[in-house]
This record gives sequence, structure tokens and C-alpha cells, in this order.
Amino acid sequence: MIDDFERAAIKRLREFESDHDPDGWPAIQMQDITLLLNIIEREQAISTDRKSRIRQLQSEIREKSGFF
Repeated sequence: MIDDFERAAIKRLREFESDHDPDGWPAIQMQDITLLLNIIEREQAISTDRKSRIRQLQSEIREKSGFF
């Protein structure tokens, strides 16, 4: 879940899109890059946990249904 602080950083970075070409050199702050990396890593961890839980539930369903 993204909080207000994270939304503000994303908004600041999105504003650079309108001012710079895709291969341009916008002046962004390292704290914003760090924040985005933290968001990505957090979401990856959540995704990994969910995938693990899905596999666990699928295994339980196969065991209960007699399919292995």
C-alpha cells in the first residue's frame, strides 16, 4: 500500500516526464530514487509471499481432492 509520502514522491517524479525527453537528464533527488526502490522491493516481497501462499493452498487442495 502506498502512503501519502510515497504518492508525493511519485507525483514529483511524474512531473519530470513532461519536462524531459525519455533519455534526458532530469535533476531528481536521490531520496526519491531510494523511496521508489523501497516501494519496488516491498511490493516484490508481498508478491513473493502471495505466490508462496497460493502454492501452499494449491497443494492443500490437491491433497484434499486426492490429486497429487
